[in-house]
Amino acid sequence: MTIAELYEEYYEYQKATYTYGTWYPRVNLIKNHALPYIGDKDVDKATSDDIDNIYDKMEDRGLMQNTIFGMQAALMSLFSYAIYTGNASVNPVKKARTIQADLRV
Repeated sequence: MTIAELYEEYYEYQKATYTYGTWYPRVNLIKNHALPYIGDKDVDKATSDDIDNIYDKMEDRGLMQNTIFGMQAALMSLFSYAIYTGNASVNPVKKARTIQADLRV
């Protein structure tokens, strides 16, 4: 199963389980910033380097730290779902670099 195919299942699961304000930002980040780079990759072949590459691309585009932090949470959720459904055995986000939220006011 590719990550794009997993995303379609995940989208429906999120939509059925959570409120719009919770699921929509997650799936939107994945769709716009992760699928262009890793959508064609097999779920079980995703690596922490792939995840770090997504973060790098977002940084290169000038996206805010909190947006990248949101991507980390969204990808963590996506790959946790992959493990839950038996499509992956490890979550590559756990071995990728940790993104910190920008807590400045």
